[in-house]
Amino acid sequence: MAVPNWTNGNGTNIWSDGANWSTAVKPQAGDTVTFTNTSVANCTVDEVTAELGSSTIGGTSSGVYSGTITGSNKIQMTGNMVIEDGCTGTLDMNADIDIDGDFTGDGAGVTVLCGAGTWTIGGSFDFKDVGTWTRETSKILMTGTGDIIGKINLDLFALTIQNGATTTISASTQTLLTMRGDLEIAGNLILSERIVVDRASVILRSTAVVTTGVGEQILLSTPQPGEGLTVFEAGASISCILHMLGPDAGAVLTPGTFDGLVLISNTSVTDGPVMRLSNGTYNFDGGLEMFTQNTGDITLDTKTNAPTINVTDVTINMDSTGDITIDNDAAAVDWNISGNVVDEITGAGTFTWSPGTGTVTFDGTTNYDGADFGNLGDVTVAANADLALATNMECDDFVGAQGATVTGAFLLTCDNFTLNGINGNPVTWTDVDVTTTAAGTAAWSDVSNSDALPGADITADANSNNGGGNDAGWLFPAVGNPWYQYAQEQAVAA
Repeated sequence: MAVPNWTNGNGTNIWSDGANWSTAVKPQAGDTVTFTNTSVANCTVDEVTAELGSSTIGGTSSGVYSGTITGSNKIQMTGNMVIEDGCTGTLDMNADIDIDGDFTGDGAGVTVLCGAGTWTIGGSFDFKDVGTWTRETSKILMTGTGDIIGKINLDLFALTIQNGATTTISASTQTLLTMRGDLEIAGNLILSERIVVDRASVILRSTAVVTTGVGEQILLSTPQPGEGLTVFEAGASISCILHMLGPDAGAVLTPGTFDGLVLISNTSVTDGPVMRLSNGTYNFDGGLEMFTQNTGDITLDTKTNAPTINVTDVTINMDSTGDITIDNDAAAVDWNISGNVVDEITGAGTFTWSPGTGTVTFDGTTNYDGADFGNLGDVTVAANADLALATNMECDDFVGAQGATVTGAFLLTCDNFTLNGINGNPVTWTDVDVTTTAAGTAAWSDVSNSDALPGADITADANSNNGGGNDAGWLFPAVGNPWYQYAQEQAVAA
């Protein structure tokens, strides 16, 4: 194929005039087009180009091009587009640019004005060394396998990862990649650096897979009403940290399964940010953390739409004079916690848990360090779950299901208290004191080193075992306790 070099020999400054090219014909399909110091005249792309082989805008190695390439017609090529180091020209295209290979932009003197078109990239997109990059309202569409390499203070507008594409935010990107428009993911996105989506949205299609290195994240910065994670289609997978920073009331976090940590934070704004969950089921498999710093307040609003929340670890991390609130108030919000409750409050602010009418269920292995939670509302320790108290717990109704184990040298304060073991799968209750307003009951339970403090007594049925160290508030039958018979039968069966 030919290698047409721009000469502007006819002086018309237009792409379609063959006399402006060294080959005396306008560039044809498969050609390698070059702009060098042969002519630094401006060039207007006045028609949709043929499907070129590749293009180079010259710098130190080929001859410095200092003119401007402009137009509103598509440029397309099957290979690479390169702006060489040392180039001082301008690419000002308000049109689509289709590059089946890589785009590489070098040179502190280069200016790229992206316009309103779509840049379709089949390989890698490296704009880190472009001197002046103006995103305008363009979109980058990644269709193949490649890296995006950028740097802080060079922004994209919108980015789409097409179904079947694999895009890596390269570790060569300096600190973070910022976008001012939407991030839509239908293919594979690998994060080796952080992405910041500023006052815009993330869209996860059903074929999206987002994976990450340690600590990398998609940060949604100050999403406004209607912005945030607005689409989370069934089948999508996200294992990076999803960070909602300073969300405005009306910002969106669509229900789904989050394999990475979901972090909801505020570092400055007082009496402002509210993250309102939608109706549906949230699976926070990587945990949920609320974080404030400096004077920041943050509220998680679950009461408005009463979702169901399945979560591993819940962390309250306050390093501020601001407040954190989880507002379930009077709503039927069910929390199912399979991991730990972590209190990392070091600031002077206040944490408030407003109980709803739903149930907090501990259904895994939990270390409960919720000293600042106050009244949780109704609490259930699910069948075969383990709950270790690292602080006192307060609730309305407390239920321990069959096979549950509750330990810890702390105090449970509740209105109603019930342990529901069964034959072959008793509840184990060790070292936890209880204050209950109404009379409590325990069926098929093994209780030791526990005081039923002034309030109502707890009556254990004839199938329960007094393991010793319990005070008189626990009422065990004087005779007829078959617990030891059961234990002996289990030993024999083993």
